[in-house]
Amino acid sequence: RSSDLVVVVKARVIDEEKKAISDKRIGSSELEELIPSGKPLRYEITLSEFSSVHTWNFKGMDKVIEGRKRKDDGNAFFAAANWTKAEAKYMKALEFVSNDYDLKSDDQKAEAKKLKVILLGNLAQVQLNTGRFSEALEQCNKALAEDGTNAKNLFRRAKALGALDEWEDGIKDLNQILELDPQN
Repeated sequence: RSSDLVVVVKARVIDEEKKAISDKRIGSSELEELIPSGKPLRYEITLSEFSSVHTWNFKGMDKVIEGRKRKDDGNAFFAAANWTKAEAKYMKALEFVSNDYDLKSDDQKAEAKKLKVILLGNLAQVQLNTGRFSEALEQCNKALAEDGTNAKNLFRRAKALGALDEWEDGIKDLNQILELDPQN
């Protein structure tokens, strides 16, 4: 009943002790050796702090920096093949750079756009990895609308198109990659 743990955290009552029973282990493997397998584990949790981050509180380059932090978190989850958490981090990161409101200079806008293209591509790759080819295609199209020469996103779109049996369009993307980078 690990969902009980989620309920405890979602309650967001600071300094109030909550109890939950779970069939999943949270903690180190050293602790797990001390606990008989197959037995439920009782957790007593005291939430000491909880914060919600609102993207509108960030201005200028801080938006890009916060977006990068979440992208990096998403990359760590991606490397661990935790697609759900990677996707959530990438989506949150996109909230910071989805528009250029409060970005003061052209350099800040360019950095935000570059990060947006990367995040859309990362989302597409998560969706490819989870067999959600239509969604991956949509993310690739958004990324390529921002930067039509991004080889990674062209390749991801070709993979999505191939999975959707749209071979001719996929081949066009692959040919475009070769035109952009004949050594690729």
